[in-house]
Amino acid sequence: MTPSASVIAHALSRRARPVLALGLCGLGLAGCFKPTEDLAKLDFTEMPYDNALLDSDTAVLRAYDIDGITCPDGEPGRIYAAYDPSFSGAVPGVLLLHSGAFDFIIEPDESDVLGGVHYRASSRLERPWALAKVWETVGMNPRPVDPEEESVGALPATLVSQGAVVVMPANCWGDLWHAEGGDMALEGFERNGLGLAKVAHQALRDGAFAGSVGLDIPLEIDQDSIHLVGLGSGARGIAELAIDPANDVASVASVVVDSAPDRLSAYQGDLLTFEDELLGFETIYGAEAMESIDSISLGAALVEGTLPPAVGVLWSDLDVDVPTGAIRPTAADVSDPGFARNTGTVGTVFSNSDPTVAAELVAWMIDGTVPGE
Repeated sequence: MTPSASVIAHALSRRARPVLALGLCGLGLAGCFKPTEDLAKLDFTEMPYDNALLDSDTAVLRAYDIDGITCPDGEPGRIYAAYDPSFSGAVPGVLLLHSGAFDFIIEPDESDVLGGVHYRASSRLERPWALAKVWETVGMNPRPVDPEEESVGALPATLVSQGAVVVMPANCWGDLWHAEGGDMALEGFERNGLGLAKVAHQALRDGAFAGSVGLDIPLEIDQDSIHLVGLGSGARGIAELAIDPANDVASVASVVVDSAPDRLSAYQGDLLTFEDELLGFETIYGAEAMESIDSISLGAALVEGTLPPAVGVLWSDLDVDVPTGAIRPTAADVSDPGFARNTGTVGTVFSNSDPTVAAELVAWMIDGTVPGE
């Protein structure tokens, strides 16, 4: 897999500097309940990974700023890694793309490129939100970012307990993990969610590349046990990687999506309910792309054969965040040795809120044990 020349050139222009500035934010599905500027900030490069679900006292969470990949607010893009440095030998590597990466400006403010009326009550186009979201994903944010997920960080905690390195880009672009450079003329800022995801993916696949951008994880990644996971909107980033054969996603050990808004055409069937969402999709993908938007989906990758045999899909017909039609057809196309599981429960992103679901999913990823059997 090879990121675009512009992404690699920027990433290699200077070594990444692991510096952390965390803004804690309580955000719901519709937005943030506390202004970002009022939130506390912490600065550190590495700290203990503190989650009660961890079977480890030595796991750490480390932050890496990637120079040349910039958030709309001018701050550098960031990648996190969670791992236990006490493990030895080759260990599984997991790329995990978080949920909630969707925002756009409905009514721009001519005096402030990030001002105006956002789709979200508070901007998700700035780094503090993205950092808070990763911290929620690992179960270390004291306030919920997306309360409907009921996140306890079950999935990354279980993966790290099993010895895996979990690499998590922080998406500050609200682009559904689609953009790689973006259109400055269109919105006044660039979006680069896919660009950062590609850097993280390449870092797992190529130790020399990881070192060159400063993502220096002191463990050897088992190249036969690399896994790609997308939670909520993060599933669209996994699909973006998979539909391009150059990324060689077909050679990874497994692909997992949980509560994926996979087929965006499902939103087009209810123009009244999803009017704002569809406007955002057109902003991100372009109006012309909406005519064949399902070509950008995990379902399309299944048809094209650019996915590994082991594809796992978690979904629910009672999902509070994703229309059933956006994921049911994709789940129906999954075959052995993959699996598709309808949890039948109210909520969303089930693998990160339920330790039992997380344990079953990790057992399938690492050992091939099908959940529920």
